Amino acid sequence: MSDFPYEMFPIKLVHVEGKYKKTCWFQCENHLQKYLDRSKLSPKDYEIKTNNVEIVGKGNRRKSTQKRPSSRSSSTN
Repeated sequence: MSDFPYEMFPIKLVHVEGKYKKTCWFQCENHLQKYLDRSKLSPKDYEIKTNNVEIVGKGNRRKSTQKRPSSRSSSTN
């Protein structure tokens, strides 16, 4: 069996969850990062493989500390 049986999912993540080894495939780096954040996995807890796709952060990306500009307009009555 190939490491990448799904052509549309070029990113593979392997980690241990409880007693079991879990394998997940992702379409893009953003989906991988959301999963890592949600699962609270640290880089030592998982292994990432790709099918000729470059990953910029490899799961070590920090969240932005910049605040978004307020979208509300101030109204004066």
